[in-house]
Amino acid sequence: MTEQIPPGHKALRRGRYSQPNARYFITLCTVERDPWLYADGIPEAVFDQLREKENGFELIASVVMPDHLHLLIELVTGDLTRAIQVFKSRSAIAINKQLNRSGAVWQPAFFDRKLRNDDEVAPVLSYMWNNPKQPGMYFRCRNAEWLWFKSMVTQDISYPEWLREHPVGE
Repeated sequence: MTEQIPPGHKALRRGRYSQPNARYFITLCTVERDPWLYADGIPEAVFDQLREKENGFELIASVVMPDHLHLLIELVTGDLTRAIQVFKSRSAIAINKQLNRSGAVWQPAFFDRKLRNDDEVAPVLSYMWNNPKQPGMYFRCRNAEWLWFKSMVTQDISYPEWLREHPVGE
C-alpha cells in the first residue's frame, strides 16, 4: 500500500529553493502528531542523527517537542528536500528501533523558512528556546540534548544575551 500524500503537501514544496550555505528554520511533525519524541532515549537518538554530516546540513539549533521537532540548520551542499529526507530516514530507523516498532515516524512534508539575513536568526532562536516553556505545555526539556544550541551561530554573530545566561550546547 502506498502512503497517501495529504492535501497541501505539494504547496509546501512550491517555491522551495535550496541554497548551499543558507540557513533554514525547519519544522518536522510526527505521523498523526503522535507524541513519540518524549519517550525515554528518543531525544538522544534524534540528536545523534541530527549531528551526522551525511545529512547535508550543519545543525545550528534544535528543540525536540513531544510531536514535532524544530531545527535551525545551514545547508551544506545539495538539495534541502533531500537533506531532510536523509535525516528523516535515519532518525526514523533509530526511533523505531528504540520504540521496538516499525512504520512511518514523520509526516511526509515539512515546513521550511529560509532566513534571508542575520537579523532573522535571533527571533528564531528565541522562539525555539521558549517553545517548550509555553503555558500549559506538559513537556519540559530535561537535558541539554533535547534543547541544543551551537555555541556560535556564525563567526560574526554571537548568542543573544538572554541565551548566554542559560548556556546549552557545546
